[in-house]
Amino acid sequence: MLLGSAADSAGLKFGHKILKINGEDVAQITDGCSGYLNGYGFDRQGKVVVDYVTATGQIRSTKLMKEEY
Repeated sequence: MLLGSAADSAGLKFGHKILKINGEDVAQITDGCSGYLNGYGFDRQGKVVVDYVTATGQIRSTKLMKEEY
C-alpha cells in the first residue's frame, strides 16, 4: 500500500484481504492488482470499487476515487 495512494485514502489497510476489484474476483486478475489500487483501473466516473475483508473479518466495499491534480 502506497502512502497517499487512492487505496490509502479510501481506508484500505495492511491486513485487509481484497476479494474483488470492479466486480472481478482478484483470483481472475492476471496482471496484478496494484495498478487498480494505485489509480490505473479507474472507470469513466473516476472510481474503482473494491470489496474486501477487514482484519476482524468484516466484509466491506469502498470506492477509490481519482483525485484531481
